[in-house]
Amino acid sequence: MKKYLTLAAAFVALAIFIGLGAAKAQDQKPLPPPQGAPATLKCCECLGQTSTLDLSTGQGSPIDPLWKLNVTAPAYKTPPVSSWVSLAPASWIQPVASPAPSNSVPPGIYKYSVKFNIPKCTIPSVVRLDGKFAADNSAQVFFDGPNLVASCPGPTCFKTPGVNFSVPSALLTPGNHTLTIDVKNDSSYSGLIVNAKLTRQCVREGN
Repeated sequence: MKKYLTLAAAFVALAIFIGLGAAKAQDQKPLPPPQGAPATLKCCECLGQTSTLDLSTGQGSPIDPLWKLNVTAPAYKTPPVSSWVSLAPASWIQPVASPAPSNSVPPGIYKYSVKFNIPKCTIPSVVRLDGKFAADNSAQVFFDGPNLVASCPGPTCFKTPGVNFSVPSALLTPGNHTLTIDVKNDSSYSGLIVNAKLTRQCVREGN
């Protein structure tokens, strides 16, 4: 009888040990990144390497995972109106959720923004932000608040060929940044499309 009690106690102790180990392992699991964290441009792993970060609109459906409306509200991917230009692989986004482009968006200014992070890296590099946009009806592109980098007076900024823009490398310092596009809607349809890429070009040895 004593032998059986000793064996039972050993099993209980083993179960407790395994449970504590599992709990400890669970505690050590990496936490998921916080919601709304900015997209991050990777550092180079070697000299002369290039890393990129796609900041284009419409990379998810129905809610765009990168671009926000009026700071915190969602922006929604939408098929284009027949008169809207294509800037593939980017897709159009709009301020309302609907399976088709909404033709009843109230007039006004809709602020779309994307946040991103440029980490400080060991290997020296030059960072560029280049892109092209189109909007219904007119738009202004701002970087980190007041810095106007491009504009289209409208009222047909949604037509071919779109508007090129770039952010000077001197402004793309390590840290968090925000690209904002103010879209003015006159009536009916309203939307934005952005094909943009953040590029880090690392210095080659001897440069």
